[in-house]
Amino acid sequence: AALARQLGSVQNVAALIPGKNPAKANEFLVIGAHYDHLGFGGDNSLDPDGAGKIHFGADDNASGVQAVVSLAERIQAQGGGERPLLVVLFSAEEVGLLGSRQFVESAPIPEGAKMVGMINLDMVGRMQQNRLNVLAAKSALEFEAVLASANRELGLELAKGDAGFGSSDHASFLRAKIPALFFTTGAHSDYHRPSDTAEKINASGLGKIQDLAFAVWRELDQRPQPPTYDPTSESPDQPPPDRGYGAYF
Repeated sequence: AALARQLGSVQNVAALIPGKNPAKANEFLVIGAHYDHLGFGGDNSLDPDGAGKIHFGADDNASGVQAVVSLAERIQAQGGGERPLLVVLFSAEEVGLLGSRQFVESAPIPEGAKMVGMINLDMVGRMQQNRLNVLAAKSALEFEAVLASANRELGLELAKGDAGFGSSDHASFLRAKIPALFFTTGAHSDYHRPSDTAEKINASGLGKIQDLAFAVWRELDQRPQPPTYDPTSESPDQPPPDRGYGAYF
């Protein structure tokens, strides 16, 4: 049977917080999260009875959007940092990281500039027992020290994953050899179901994650040199980073 392809136009939403150090004007940091979800369900819904029901996406990924917007306000309020910061809300993550891939391929930065590090927040609203998953933690040689310093006062239990990629927007950056960290509190029984609702969000835990992300950004921003991508963090058997949720070869 023929496939009925439905096309539409969607937008990433981005803002720039300029840097204060002219010597680092070409070294852009990125903080991002995807803002799309499943609408009324569709093929990616995991609820057999979910067709036609609103999939609220409170954790996936209103939690990440809230974190990014709050971080942007906090960083802007202090006048920005040493390096320029791109604050991005990505679209089309749920259908294969399309928004972040397009952003990486055609980032709105000056010629000669480059993106040197990225923090991705996706599903950060369900913290339990002070625990946060930090994936792609070895995509830069400096990340181990950065995380340790940023977490020193917060005291979160960081479950660090070495390799990166996976099905979230940081993978588009890793694909381009840009070091990236992925913060997430992990999957749960409400994932991609209409039951992912706001009253289940751990607001205090989300606040702690924002504090950690701010501290990581500050560490990366103030270091004399940008983070160094570590190609040994790439696993030879990992799937293509832009595969979305469907089948792949």
